Amino acid sequence: MGDPRQIKLLNLQAGQLQMSIAPEIGGSIASFTKHTHQRIVDIFRPLKSLDYDRKQVLEMGCFPLVPYSNRIRDGEFFADNQKVEIPNLSNPDPHRCHGTGWGSSWDVLDVTPNSAILNLEPDHDLPILFGAQQTFILTPAALEITLAVSNLGPITFPVGLGLHPYFQNRSEASITADIPNEWVLDDESLPVNFRKNPDAAAFFSGYPSKDLKEMSAYYGWDGRAKILWPPQNMSVEITTNPNLSHLLMWAPPEKDYFCAEPVSHAIDGFNLAQKGHDSVGGVMLAQGETYSQAFKFTVGST
Repeated sequence: MGDPRQIKLLNLQAGQLQMSIAPEIGGSIASFTKHTHQRIVDIFRPLKSLDYDRKQVLEMGCFPLVPYSNRIRDGEFFADNQKVEIPNLSNPDPHRCHGTGWGSSWDVLDVTPNSAILNLEPDHDLPILFGAQQTFILTPAALEITLAVSNLGPITFPVGLGLHPYFQNRSEASITADIPNEWVLDDESLPVNFRKNPDAAAFFSGYPSKDLKEMSAYYGWDGRAKILWPPQNMSVEITTNPNLSHLLMWAPPEKDYFCAEPVSHAIDGFNLAQKGHDSVGGVMLAQGETYSQAFKFTVGST
């Protein structure tokens, strides 16, 4: 029989903005909405069912990417001249996609009407020992998220951070971003070639989200992007602090949502760096060190 519980949510509100966080399901965001007198507009894709299922993280509106973003080829990389193998704990992808934080339950350290702090305890089944924290602050104008990872183990290892938001109403949206370069990806969404982005000019002036490729990986980003929904008279500006230079996009066919993922490193960036590629991002974290990254989603009108 299935688990009869329902997902426990933390509900935050500031002005017209509301959000729900599911700490035990990957520390993810179940909903992010704008409320007016006339209607409720979903900014992130909303969770459809509260029936408890750990796999529902893939149905959330946004989840954290920690201690790395996207795929690591075969789930392996080197740290301190040692091979690190990420076990297949909850990740069906053979290349160990999106880190491990999204498959874990996070603890609630603090919550107020418009803020929350979540903590991820180290998983001793992993070959690298780390802890993480997420801080959410909702203001009348924006959602601010700070994500941090700390090395709690004896070896120095590479880390990366990012967010995986699912934006609603792809057919009505356009995205503007300065993304001059891209990694060409193979059939497994792993990088095989680096080139100038042939669509850079189109993105600079506003690219229709309905025309996005299924998977894209861009480099040279200035850390800012803006999404417009003219029929909804709504916009969301994504900003990062410090400015990130990698932006991933995923637009699955026949779905009316898309992902614009601000991340700190290239897909398989740890292994690309090992092979001598430049500008692939990632941070080498020694024992006791912490790396943090801030993200902001400012909601406005078109």
